[in-house]
Amino acid sequence: MPGSAATRSAGRPSVRRALLVLLFVVAVLGASAVVYGTPWAASATRPQCNNRIDDDGDGKIDYPADPGCTGKGDKSEVDLVEPPPPPPPPPPQVELEPVDGGPNYYAQFTAPLSSSPDYFPLSVWGSYNHIQSNIDKDKAVGINVYTWVADPDNLGNIRNNGLRVIGDDNPGYGAETAGWLLGDEPDMQGQSCPAWIDQQKALRPNDGRLHYTNYGKGVMFWDSDATASCWVNGQALVSDDIYWFTDPNVCTSLSEGPHFFGLNRPLTQAECRRASNYGAIVGRMRMLDNLDGQRKPIWSFVEVGCPFSDGGCITPAQTRGAVWHSLIAGSRGIIYFQHSFGGPASCKEHHVLRNESGCYSTMVSTVTSENAQIKALAPALNGPSLSNGFTANANVRARAKWDGSNFYVFAASAENGGPFTGSFSIPCVGNAAATVIGENRSVSVTQGSWSDSFANGNAVHTYRIDGGSTCGLT
Repeated sequence: MPGSAATRSAGRPSVRRALLVLLFVVAVLGASAVVYGTPWAASATRPQCNNRIDDDGDGKIDYPADPGCTGKGDKSEVDLVEPPPPPPPPPPQVELEPVDGGPNYYAQFTAPLSSSPDYFPLSVWGSYNHIQSNIDKDKAVGINVYTWVADPDNLGNIRNNGLRVIGDDNPGYGAETAGWLLGDEPDMQGQSCPAWIDQQKALRPNDGRLHYTNYGKGVMFWDSDATASCWVNGQALVSDDIYWFTDPNVCTSLSEGPHFFGLNRPLTQAECRRASNYGAIVGRMRMLDNLDGQRKPIWSFVEVGCPFSDGGCITPAQTRGAVWHSLIAGSRGIIYFQHSFGGPASCKEHHVLRNESGCYSTMVSTVTSENAQIKALAPALNGPSLSNGFTANANVRARAKWDGSNFYVFAASAENGGPFTGSFSIPCVGNAAATVIGENRSVSVTQGSWSDSFANGNAVHTYRIDGGSTCGLT
């Protein structure tokens, strides 16, 4: 019955059992908590980062000792391995050589010529009468520098038109004057080197402007390499004027053209009246320049009329060939000799490119076109050349350039005659197209190689490589 002693006695075992179960559960949970993380117990069934076992064999156990653990619940002690850095890009598959003196050569001087990649010096020698109408004609042809201003009365006009001068120390000179002309052909006038150069420098303002001298047949034909190198390396800028197409003596005088080519006989007309010879002049000048281990720009002379009273007259096609062979050989500036002392009496004049006589309209048109192309290609011409990784066959003279985005190849016939096949290769380019600048056509490039036809000794082609590989340069 309720409340009886028997009933109370019967309920006690149940209470005891409940207490025992509760104590057992607490004990089990307590034991589990002790094992799970205690320094003296290990378990293969727990997460590796809290099981007191050196699971990855690195001598470090559990979180936080093992660097492979980010928390006690991590299931692996294996250290996280940073992925290796990506391999460096492969080296370029071509080697580049900067232009002589480097792209910023002129910047070291006072009132310097521009170092802009878009600027290429295009000059005339010995111009007169720089009134605005004549300056307009010169600018229309593409002239941007006057070398030796024969009458300096209008230097202000030149300055106001943004053109530059390399000339004498004339009254009224200013920002237009980029350099001082030391002289013309001292190597042919019995002068001695370096005494003459030192004397001329002392006569010019000591104002940091560059010094320039034009040389002639002494440096090119008659002097030893040591003497010629003294002349070439005595000032900051040089040129040499050998007029292969028009000089009446250069082919037959054994001390001139024949000596230059190592022959003991007169040159044939095909050997002498040859556009590629202008590039050979630049080649010798660059060789002499490099004998002191320091490079500087070499400029080139090309005639545009009839410079000798007893010589021939150059044709527009020959002038074009001579200009491009000079550039292919490494010239960094072109000077047009525009005085015409020979030819028909009615065509003799001092300014062929102004065409005052009316005899030279085709020459003016050709030079204007070529100067425009040179200006457009100035970033490539001022860019580095491929010193390896490029080849061309013997039928052409060629130079490969890199403008930062594309390869360019400038090529011209090596000999008179023709037609010739020029073959070229930049193997790392692969398959691409060679766009022929100014000709509205292209040539397929297969595995870096292509060929093209050159019609005669004055033929010139310029190629821009579109598509294909940049050979690790970008």
